[in-house]
Amino acid sequence: QALRSSSSLAGSCCQLRAAAMGEVAAEAAEAAGGGAAADEGKEQARPDFRLGDLVEVFGLTSESGRLLNAKRGPIERVRRDTGRFEIYLGEKPMSLKPENLRLVGDSVRLGPLRLRRGDGCEVRGLTSEAGRALNGEAVLVRGWEAATSRYNVSLAAQGSSTKALRAENLARIPELDLASPEAAAGALRALRGAYRRPEARRAWRQLLGKAAAAPEELEATALRVQRPALEGLGLRPDSVGRGHLHAALASFGSDAAFCRELAACPENDRGHGGSRPASTDLTSVVFMDIDGVLHSLQGDDLFRESCCALLERILHASGAQVILSSTWRLERSKQDMVDSVLRGRKRLASGSTGTRRPRAG
Repeated sequence: QALRSSSSLAGSCCQLRAAAMGEVAAEAAEAAGGGAAADEGKEQARPDFRLGDLVEVFGLTSESGRLLNAKRGPIERVRRDTGRFEIYLGEKPMSLKPENLRLVGDSVRLGPLRLRRGDGCEVRGLTSEAGRALNGEAVLVRGWEAATSRYNVSLAAQGSSTKALRAENLARIPELDLASPEAAAGALRALRGAYRRPEARRAWRQLLGKAAAAPEELEATALRVQRPALEGLGLRPDSVGRGHLHAALASFGSDAAFCRELAACPENDRGHGGSRPASTDLTSVVFMDIDGVLHSLQGDDLFRESCCALLERILHASGAQVILSSTWRLERSKQDMVDSVLRGRKRLASGSTGTRRPRAG
C-alpha cells in the first residue's frame, strides 16, 4: 500500500481515471460553461497547473523540442525560481514553460471551482437535517453535471455512492506545499516518528495478532498511527490528508538526497536493529506488481528512484524476497530488467507467480 501510494501520487494521480476519454472531453467542454469550444480553449490556456496534473506537451519549435510534442506525463514539481514545471517524459524530468503544456484526461478542470477528478473537498453550508451531518466531511470529486450545475462527489472515507452538491457547498482542501528537499525530508521524518510511538507499535501488534484483519481495520489503524504527523503538517487526519502528504513527498522523487533519506533504515525501526538478512526459505515475501508501483502508470519513466528506494527500505526492514505477480513475469527481458534493479540494491528477485495456459483441444 505504501508503494502504491508513493508511486501513484508521485507520478500520476490516476486513482480516479475516467472510464472513457470521450466522456472526459465532453465534461470538460460543459465545465467551461455550456460546452462552447472557444470557452474551452480559454479555460485550457489558464496556467493553473498543480502537482499530479496530467499534461501534454505542444508548441515546442527547436529540433530537440519537437520530439517532445504530443508526449504526456504528470507534473512532478513546480519550480518557483523559474516558473517552470518538471514532467517525467523519459528517464529524467524535463523543465517546461506553462505555455507549452495543456491539461488532458482527468486533469481537465471541471465546473466553476475548476476542480479535477479526484480533488478532495470539504462539505460546508448544507442546512437540511441529512445535509448537516455531511458538513465538515471530506469528499472526492467524481465529475460535473452542467445540466444541474452540481458536482458529483463521494465520501473520501467510503468512496462508493455519489452525491450531487452545488459549488457553494464545497471548498477544495489545499495540498501540502513543501518548498525544498530539506522540508520533504523533515515531513518524512515526522511520519516515521509517528510510527515509532509506543501507542503506534501497540496498535500494530494488536492488529497483527488477529487471525485476519479486514481492509477497513488496516486503513483505520494506519490513519490513527499517522494522525500526529498529518496534523503536525497542517493536514487533515484522513485519507485526503495522507494523499496530499504522499503527493508532496513524491514531487521530490528525482532528488538524490531525498531518495537516500527515503531508503534509509534507521537502527530502531521495527525494533529489530535495522536491516534484516534476506529470507532464503520464502517465509517473508512481497508479491509485487511493477506498473503503478515502481513507476507511474502515465509517462515513460521506468523504475522511479523514489519508488525503488521505498521498496529497498521495505525489503531491508523485513528481510523479504520479491515474487513478481505482474504481467512483467511473462517476458524474460522484463524479468531481467527487474532482477537488474533489485540486484543493484542487493535484493535479487526470487521468482514469479505461475501462469495458466489453456490446454490444447
